[in-house]
Amino acid sequence: MAGNSVRTVLITGFSGLIGQYISTYLLQKGFIVKGLTQSKNHLSESVFYWNVNEQLIDKRALENVDCIIHLAGLNIAGKR
Repeated sequence: MAGNSVRTVLITGFSGLIGQYISTYLLQKGFIVKGLTQSKNHLSESVFYWNVNEQLIDKRALENVDCIIHLAGLNIAGKR
């Protein structure tokens, strides 16, 4: 990471296989990682609720975010 500044990354689909790997990697490199979830049961200090169908997002998820990695979508491994 260049300089002394910490970067904040928001990941959609962070609980999936690739999202978990990227989250762990970024945390090890000193990044702050936030995640978006559609499950109200998995909310935490760094995991925020969003619902695309209802056009809802916890706006705190976007605060101070430098980069968004969008991984949410259909599970490509679950279908042919």
